[in-house]
Amino acid sequence: MSASRKRPGDTDDDEVDVLKVVVEARAKGGHPNSTYDGETRPNREEHTSCSRYPNGPAHTRHTANMALPALARAAPQKKAPNETEEHEGDATILKVVGVRARAANQELQREDGALLDQSNSRSRSTTVSEIRPGAYAGAPGEALQRNPSVRYSRLEQGNDLQMAQVPQPPAASMDPEIGSLMTSQQPQQDNTDRDLTEADPVTNDELPQAVEWDESKRSKRGLAMDPTKLVLLAFCALFVLTGIVVAYIMLSPSKEKHNIVVTNSPTPTDSPPTPSPTLFTRDVRLNLLLPKDAVDSIQQPPSPQSQAYNWTLRDPSFNSYPDDRLLQRFILATWFYATDGPSWFNNSHWLSYTEHECHWFQNSFPIHVLSYLPYEYPDPMTTPCRNMSNLDTGWQYEHLSLAQNGLDGIIPNELFLLTSLKSIDFGLNLNLRGKLLVGDQISKLSKLQFLGISNTAMHGSIPTEIGTLTNLVDLSLAFEQLTGVIPTEIGKLTLLKYLSSHRTQLQGPLPSEMGLLSNMLAINLGSNQMTSTIPTHLFSLQKLMALFFYEAQMSGTIPTEIGLLTDMVHLYIGRNKFEGTLPSELGLLASLEVLTINNVNITSTIPTTLGQLSRLFGLSCLGTGLTGTIPSEIGLVPFVGSDSPYSVSSEFRIYQLGPYFSLVKNSLLTGPIPSEVANMRGLEWLQLVDNHLTGSISPALSQLDMKKLELYGNSFSGPLPSEIGLWGKLSQFNASNNGITGSIPGEVGLLAAAGGNQSTVLEYFDVAGNDLEGTVPFGLCTLNDTLLFDCGSGLCGCDCSCA
Repeated sequence: MSASRKRPGDTDDDEVDVLKVVVEARAKGGHPNSTYDGETRPNREEHTSCSRYPNGPAHTRHTANMALPALARAAPQKKAPNETEEHEGDATILKVVGVRARAANQELQREDGALLDQSNSRSRSTTVSEIRPGAYAGAPGEALQRNPSVRYSRLEQGNDLQMAQVPQPPAASMDPEIGSLMTSQQPQQDNTDRDLTEADPVTNDELPQAVEWDESKRSKRGLAMDPTKLVLLAFCALFVLTGIVVAYIMLSPSKEKHNIVVTNSPTPTDSPPTPSPTLFTRDVRLNLLLPKDAVDSIQQPPSPQSQAYNWTLRDPSFNSYPDDRLLQRFILATWFYATDGPSWFNNSHWLSYTEHECHWFQNSFPIHVLSYLPYEYPDPMTTPCRNMSNLDTGWQYEHLSLAQNGLDGIIPNELFLLTSLKSIDFGLNLNLRGKLLVGDQISKLSKLQFLGISNTAMHGSIPTEIGTLTNLVDLSLAFEQLTGVIPTEIGKLTLLKYLSSHRTQLQGPLPSEMGLLSNMLAINLGSNQMTSTIPTHLFSLQKLMALFFYEAQMSGTIPTEIGLLTDMVHLYIGRNKFEGTLPSELGLLASLEVLTINNVNITSTIPTTLGQLSRLFGLSCLGTGLTGTIPSEIGLVPFVGSDSPYSVSSEFRIYQLGPYFSLVKNSLLTGPIPSEVANMRGLEWLQLVDNHLTGSISPALSQLDMKKLELYGNSFSGPLPSEIGLWGKLSQFNASNNGITGSIPGEVGLLAAAGGNQSTVLEYFDVAGNDLEGTVPFGLCTLNDTLLFDCGSGLCGCDCSCA
C-alpha cells in the first residue's frame, strides 16, 4: 500500500498507459484462454463451484475474468444501474456489475456497501485468491507471465525474466444515481476517443453459469457429524455414566463393606475364604437383586439380613450362580439367622458353601400333605427342590418344612421373596413369632399349595389377599393369636381341600362364600368364638369328609340337611349350644366313621338309624340330655376297621381311641346293656359311665377282645362274670360305684400275672364302691396302687389283712 492514499479522482499517467496496453491487447485478440507464459490458461468457468456458495463466492469468481477490463472501463454516458450494453456486430457485451474499484491495494466495494478486502490479506478466498487477472498480451507477439507475489507483472520479450510490477489501475467510482462503473473524471486529462477503453469481448458461453442448489445436500451435510465432535460426545457420555455409577456406589450399602459382621458358620468345615478383589462387584450385584427394605436392614448390623449378606458375599461360588439362585441362598441364610438357626434341633448342612441348598436339612411333611403335593422324590427332607437330578438347572426351592424344629425368632420379610415356594410348614415351633399373613406380602407366594403355621406364637388376622392364593390346597392357621373374621375372599380358593383354624380367636359368622369351595374335604374351626348356627351352604360341599365345630360356641339346631353329606367320615359337633334332637338323617351318612356329640343340650333318644352306619367305629355322646334306652340296633354296627391316621390330618382328630362306644354322663339314659352289643366284634373300648343303666354285666361281653371296659357310676347289680378272665387284651377294668355283689373271680388274677397267653398285662382294676366280699385273688396284688377295692370285714387280701 502506498504511503499516501490517492483520492478517487486522481490517476497517474503510467497507470493510464498500462490500461491502454491491456485494452489494446484484448481488442487484438486477447482472450481468457490466451497463452500465458507458454501454457494454456483454462477457462475460468471450469473452476466455478456454485453448489458450495450459491449466493456468494460464485459471483466473485465471475469477476475474476472481468476484473482487469472492468477497471479500465469508462462510461461515455450515464446508464441506469446494472444496465447492459450490447453490440451485436462484434458480440461485445458490457456488464455493469455495480462494483467500483478503488486505488491499487485498497478495497473493492460492492454497491450494497460491503467491503471486499484485497490488500490486507492475500489468503482471503473471495478477494485475493479468486479475483485474479487473465492472461493478456501487451502487444502482438509479446507474452505476459503472472508472478504470484505481484498482482500484475509483465514478461519482457526475449524471455527476459525480469518482472516489472504493474501498478493497480485507478480506482473506479460508483455513481450512486446510475450505478455505472466508470473512472473518475479528471479535468486536466484529455478524454478523447483515443483514450477511451474498449470492452473485452465476452461470449454467452464464457459467462459463468449458476448451478441449481439442492437443499437436500445442505441437510445431509448438516446431519453429518464431525468425527472429532463424535469422539468428544462419546467421552462426555462416558463421563456422565461414570458419575451415575459412582453416585450409586457412594449411596449403596457397599460403603459399609469394610464393617462386615463376622458370624459363626454352623458347619466348622465351611470357613469363609479370604475376601477377593471382586468383593466390591459382588456387593453391587447383590444389592441390585434386593428390595429397598432388605437393603435398609443390611445397613443395620447385626441384623439377620446383614449376617446373611456377609455370608453370601463370601461364597466362593458367588460368581457362578445365576441371579435367582443367588437371591435364593440369601433368603435362606436370612431365615436361618432370623430364627436362631444355630440352636435348631437339626440344622444339618445349613449355610454350607460346599452343599447345594437343596441338600440342607428339611423335616418331613404330614403324611396327608404328601398325598397331594406333586413330589418328584419321596422324601421331602432331602428333596425340597424341583428337578434335583440336575442341580445346575433344577435349583428352584419349592418346599420349606421345618416343623417342630426349635425355631425361635421373627419371620423376616425376605421369606416372601422366595416366590417359587409351593409349601411351607412351620408348625409346632412355639417360639416362632411375627406376622406371616401380611396381605401385600403373602400375595407374592401365589404358587403356595400348603401353608402350615399351626401351634406357633404368630399373630394377626386373615387378610383379604388370601383370595389371591388360588393354588392353595391346605391352609392350617391354628394359632392362638389369630383374630378377626374369615374374609369372604376365602370363596376364591376353589382348589382348597383342608382348612384348619382351631384354637384361635376368630369371631363372627361363617361367610356364605364357603359354599363355593366344592373341593373341600375337611374343615376344622373348633375352639373359636363363632356366634352362628351351622350354615346350610356348607351342606352343598358334597366332597366334605370331615367337619369339626368342636367347642365353637355355635347355637341353634343340628339341621336335617346334614344327611346330604354322604361322604362325611368325621363329624365333631360337641361342646356347643345346640338344642333340639339328633336328626335321624344321621343314619344317611353311610361313610361316617366317627360321630362325636358331646356337651350339647340335645333332649332326645338315640336314633335307631345309627345302626345303619356300618362303617362307624367311634361313637361318643358325652354330657347330653339323651333319654330312653340304648337301642338294640346299635349292635348292628360292627365297629371294625381303624381310625387311619392317613385319611385326614392328625390335627383334624381329637383323639385316636380305636373302635369305641362311649355314652358318658347322660343322666336320663336308662335300661340294661343290650345283648346285641356282643356283636360289636371290633369294639375295643366300651364306656358307659355316669348314666342310670341297670341290670347285670352280661357274660356275652366276653366274646369281645376289649382293652378297656368302663361301667362305673351306674346301677348295675349281680356278680362279676368269670368270663372276664378270657379277655386277654384287657388293660383297664372299672366297675366302681355300682351295686355289684359276690366275689372277685379267681380268673381275673391270671390277667395281672406276667406271661401267660394274654398280649397285654392288666394295669388297672377298680371295683370300689360295691358290695363285694371274699378274698382278692393273689395275682391282683402285683398291681399295688392301681388295685382299688374296699378293704373291710367283707373283702380282704393283699395288703388288706383279713381279721
